[in-house]
Amino acid sequence: MDAKQHLFYGIGNIAYALAGVDGKVQREEKEALQKLIATEINKIDSDADYTDIIFQVLDKDKANFEKSYKQGINAIKLGEHKLTPILKWQFVALLQKVAEAYPPATDDENEVIARFIRDLRAIGH
Repeated sequence: MDAKQHLFYGIGNIAYALAGVDGKVQREEKEALQKLIATEINKIDSDADYTDIIFQVLDKDKANFEKSYKQGINAIKLGEHKLTPILKWQFVALLQKVAEAYPPATDDENEVIARFIRDLRAIGH
């Protein structure tokens, strides 16, 4: 993977973690989530279509929230030299859309987004 691919792989992991923070991601929820993430990532970078791979890996791995989140942050750190301030906020907006996909957004989801913002401030620029 190149640096930019690491960024999108990372945000996919974190989006999956966010979706599962309140329990297991149900099949229909996963399908809608994949579509949402793919659409949003394509708005950011039309060459970035890594979401299907991310979800397949996470499903096979039976990843939990903390593991998925940490893998996501580590992947973003690998591509940090390509992480611009604009891209950081596009990632935050993507996570907010994931949280809003199944209302209401829970305190746990809001905490994950706040944690992600804190972690992003420590990465890159």
